[in-house]
Amino acid sequence: MGQDPRIPEGIDMSRPSVARVYDCLLGGKSAVPADREVTERITDPVRGWPGVRDMAVANRLFVGRAVGWLASRGIGQFLDVGSGLPPPAPYVPVHVAAREHVPDARVVYVDRDPVVLSAVRSLQATEPGVAATGGDLTRPHDVLASSVVRAHISTGEPAAVLFCGILHYLPAARAREVVAAFLEPFPEGSAAVISVTRIEDQALLGRLAGGYAAAASWWNHAREDIAGWFGAAGLTVVCGDVGPVGDRWPLPGPPGQRGFMQGGVGLKEAD
Repeated sequence: MGQDPRIPEGIDMSRPSVARVYDCLLGGKSAVPADREVTERITDPVRGWPGVRDMAVANRLFVGRAVGWLASRGIGQFLDVGSGLPPPAPYVPVHVAAREHVPDARVVYVDRDPVVLSAVRSLQATEPGVAATGGDLTRPHDVLASSVVRAHISTGEPAAVLFCGILHYLPAARAREVVAAFLEPFPEGSAAVISVTRIEDQALLGRLAGGYAAAASWWNHAREDIAGWFGAAGLTVVCGDVGPVGDRWPLPGPPGQRGFMQGGVGLKEAD
């Protein structure tokens, strides 16, 4: 059998992918055996925790609600950093959530996974104003300087930068630098959306980290870390503090599952 046409040439599909594991947790169909093996381990009642699926759902619902809320406030451009694959139904992609309020909203999806980029770029032919570009989360200046971002995202008007389910792959100090650098060129009225995994139970943390090790290593950031990232970028957190993304945000839409996802929405206000 030939290679799946959805998979770019030269990609090692024997290695699990963060994006495909997340897609699998949401019920998507992009996973290959390596991804399903990680997914089965981290959701196993003994080796992991079945609630990981609820965490993924909580995060996806939060993304859609936060984007819709920001678009309803007039933000019309979104930069989704570490975007992952387009979510399976019934979850809506960022551009769909934004365009419910701003029909011509511009969205750039940024990821370094070639499979993700291939999937997202297929949208460009049918969705003007939607684009994808390869980029490394840890190199914000390079991402912002890319021709794709410059063609779609203007630093002269407010933008929302999304860091959803991605900053737990960086140490806290590095995440702080990254958020500040991405938000620095954007004016008053801009925003950041952040969510990360937070596990209080150390035994559970060890099981999940061990099960996920084949795909990536991650840091168990505290709420204080997240609040510091917003502060370093000059953002004021909506509702006054970070918290569980699934049940505390008074944004439009159903609350979803609480899970163990922590985060919030921050707005850049006048000095």
